[in-house]
Amino acid sequence: MYKKILVPVVFDDDHDTSASIAVAKTLADPGAAFTVMHVLDVIPSYAAYQVPAELLEEAREATERHLNKQAEALPGAKTALTAGHAGRQIVNHAHAQGLTASSSRPMCRGLRISFWALRRIGWYGMQNARCM
Repeated sequence: MYKKILVPVVFDDDHDTSASIAVAKTLADPGAAFTVMHVLDVIPSYAAYQVPAELLEEAREATERHLNKQAEALPGAKTALTAGHAGRQIVNHAHAQGLTASSSRPMCRGLRISFWALRRIGWYGMQNARCM
């Protein structure tokens, strides 16, 4: 069905990334290009000075290793690791890659996107994602 698929993933106890990867495999055309993406939270400036820079770099490297491990489940998948507001970063990355949001479930304001994607990108993504 799709030639380019962006798979946003969250690394916490409440989310199972294997479900997102399984959906991506199901939606993919043969030879599809996958990008597995994770958005790091930004530490507020009033607290950032209290966190050693080495600790932040170590955490980013550990997250990148984990992201690469998750991407191994998809053939030829690339990874994208960024920081900021999750919805904005995911939508901006999708726009830069020329991707659209699509699903069979109609949602807010005529945008068609699945509920599992809505939980990750939030209201910002709902208002700003390109649709089919």
